[in-house]
Amino acid sequence: MPRWGIALKLAVTSLIMADKVEQGLAWAERARALNAVSREMSAVTIITSLPTALTSSNHAEEALPFVEQLRDVYAHLHVTDLTFLYGHRLP
Repeated sequence: MPRWGIALKLAVTSLIMADKVEQGLAWAERARALNAVSREMSAVTIITSLPTALTSSNHAEEALPFVEQLRDVYAHLHVTDLTFLYGHRLP
């Protein structure tokens, strides 16, 4: 598993879900930074997992900035075709 994958898994499962939101978000940012260098996956894919973990652990307010980032990405594209999105590494 790539380094960003390990960092993201730690952020989402071990920290955010254990109510250590600040630490989890710090690990998520580290995962995003590692991925920015390696470009092993879509940055949007990393963002997608955060609102799920945050809302599942009753931290919906902390999820809003990530939901807004996702909204902005998809609004900018003006495309909802699943084949196009998949081809551009978007969930």
